[in-house]
Amino acid sequence: MIVQKLIDDINAEAEEQKDIQTLIRGSLIPQGVKIPEPDVVFGVNGVPVFTKKSISTLIGRAKSGKTTVTSWIVSESIKNDLNVVWIDTEQGLYYGSRTQFWILSMSGLKISDYLKFYDLKIFPPNQRVEMIELIIKEFRPDLVVVDGIRDLVFDINNPEEATRRTGDLMRWADQYDCHILNILHQNKGNEHARGHLGTEMINKSESVIKVEQNEDGLIVCNPEYTRSKAFELFAFDRDEKGMPFIVDGYAGKITTNISSSKKGIDPTDLAYNNAHPEIVDKVFSKDQFLKYNDFVQNIKYYFQLNGIEMGRNKAIEFATHYLMLGMVWKNPHIKGYAKYEKNPLFDPMVLVVSGSKINKQADGDAPF
Repeated sequence: MIVQKLIDDINAEAEEQKDIQTLIRGSLIPQGVKIPEPDVVFGVNGVPVFTKKSISTLIGRAKSGKTTVTSWIVSESIKNDLNVVWIDTEQGLYYGSRTQFWILSMSGLKISDYLKFYDLKIFPPNQRVEMIELIIKEFRPDLVVVDGIRDLVFDINNPEEATRRTGDLMRWADQYDCHILNILHQNKGNEHARGHLGTEMINKSESVIKVEQNEDGLIVCNPEYTRSKAFELFAFDRDEKGMPFIVDGYAGKITTNISSSKKGIDPTDLAYNNAHPEIVDKVFSKDQFLKYNDFVQNIKYYFQLNGIEMGRNKAIEFATHYLMLGMVWKNPHIKGYAKYEKNPLFDPMVLVVSGSKINKQADGDAPF
């Protein structure tokens, strides 16, 4: 028994050493190879602020406007077809639902498939951590908001716990190809983020945004720290309904998802008129009649086939455009849900033909 245990221990140690060697080899940065820049999730005036596979921190005192700023960033993101997960550990169901409603209102939406808002207030820190990773793994978001990060540890002044939790965030961002924005309160009476956790978060962040209200009551966002070029500070005011808006004179255009091909696709753009008949042909290439969801999904599939990633909301815009033009109609004489078909009476000459914006990369039938 003693000999067998010794053999087992030696084998286990050898296997562990083998795993470490594999990790070491995988961590070596190659020479003579151009590493592509990470995808930008959010930027200011063309300067990247949040990129995928990184974490950032937004700091500010109580009532400084941290939730307002974060809500605005999220609303801009979902309008640009980015998937966003908001993890709330403080507000609870009622106040969390108010924040979600506010985000959707700023986006001009009632509901959105691009936003998932979770209330984890009642759970202990270790269970929250486990739940968050499962949520990210399932939804695969572009942007994750953690409000607030201090509730993922038992003690913000425990160095080991702070290092471990920051490591979890960096691993999730890298493994699941997203950016994680963490909201952290500043200590009352000084300018520092709270505890060892705050220090560790700031040291590992791609960007640290400081939020504060100035003497005029404006919510000002400062680049406290950035790994790349610092962005220009910008400020928000609120209209009579409480909705935030960018104040002229602080910054110009704010952009989200700078590197995405989804941005700027508009079915009403005349440059797409030459492509619309082909898109509709491909959408209905497999079946004459489609359910609405399959109609929308086939539009997404066509664009993906040609190298353009498209969200569901944008595909719905194209579907609505084809219905309004009369290229596709809902046949009232067909029973069941599969009523949508190409309109055989549609005259493509009504389209003002211009050059197609779609550079064809592949061909194939629709999946439905």
